[in-house]
Amino acid sequence: MARSLVNTTLRVPMPLGRLDQAADLGRVERMLALRAFPGWHDLRSDELATLAAIAHPRLAPAGTVLVAPGEEVDRLFLVVSGEVEAKLGSRVLGRYGPGDSVGGLVAFGGAADGYFATAVEDTTMLVLRTSELEEVFEDRFRVLSHVLRELARQIIRLRKRILPTAGFPPDAKTGDACPARSLDLVQRMFYLRKNLGMEGSSIDSVAVLAKTAEEIRLGPGEALWRTGDPPTSMVAILCGRVRCESAEGHVFELGAGDLAGSLDATAELPRWYDCHVVDGLVGLRMSHDITFDVWEDHPELPLRLLRAFSRSVLALLDRDAT
Repeated sequence: MARSLVNTTLRVPMPLGRLDQAADLGRVERMLALRAFPGWHDLRSDELATLAAIAHPRLAPAGTVLVAPGEEVDRLFLVVSGEVEAKLGSRVLGRYGPGDSVGGLVAFGGAADGYFATAVEDTTMLVLRTSELEEVFEDRFRVLSHVLRELARQIIRLRKRILPTAGFPPDAKTGDACPARSLDLVQRMFYLRKNLGMEGSSIDSVAVLAKTAEEIRLGPGEALWRTGDPPTSMVAILCGRVRCESAEGHVFELGAGDLAGSLDATAELPRWYDCHVVDGLVGLRMSHDITFDVWEDHPELPLRLLRAFSRSVLALLDRDAT
């Protein structure tokens, strides 16, 4: 079981002086380097130029501490050459080389107890402040959507390693009794805010999602989808449970409060497990295309998802390292 990754103690800012040696990478070289990172290989030139403008090239001699325990991480490090090691406590999460990023999961997901990153050899990197990167995400949704896609794919890869539960809790919640009548707009908004942790989201963004969602009602044994189906939607489960089974031997349940299929839809990968209803189920099915349109107009929603995905990857990496 992965321990809590959220540190409630006082954090201190990251020192700036550790990376005071600039690397000789011009604008075009930075753009080419950025294209090498997963998720950004197919960005347009104007999008890469926007990222290059906030990417600060730095040299980190071997032994340089990039992130120390107790620090509030406010930037991420994109490795251009060299190698960086990241740890949680005494456990090594991994070693990261060219084309890898370090620190972003902690910066966006929240500080992790004992997270530590250091350059194990002389390393050239691009340093991006999260505040500046979030401004880019708000203005250029395509850049953010590509990051979410890669995080979702990483989560799926990590979950597939965990048999048989894929890292999900053993028992899904059925929630309150399913409503007998169709939900009106106010009820849909209530369920979305309550079950999907959207209390902090704007009323407008929740209302748009609630309006565009399709209410579905399925009986025991009915299929939500099957392995190989295209990931055209995600389903906010309001009540009931579904049983999920993969050809590799995964067996797990999702229930009330879960957004079933969100990983596949965000990753833009075919369904990797069969999904059948256990109890009577009521849910709100949200089209991938419409949901992404809403996210583009209301960036606070995908930014919340970015933080949730980052926390998930950290927890799964922590579990994988034990």
